[in-house]
Formats: sequence, C-alpha cells, structure tokens
Amino acid sequence: MLEFCFDNFLIILHHAVVRALEIPQNI
Repeated sequence: MLEFCFDNFLIILHHAVVRALEIPQNI
C-alpha cells in the first residue's frame, strides 16, 4: 500500500514538472 501511494506521488510530481516545463514554452 505504501509503495502504491509512493508511485502515485511520483506520477503527480512528474505531471507537475512536465506542466511547469511546458508553461514557459507556450508563452
């Protein structure tokens, strides 16, 4: 269960980083 939550955290963090990198490119 802990590993599953950690995997979800990594996925959310990855999406946050991807969005953060995409925002400057859209400007």
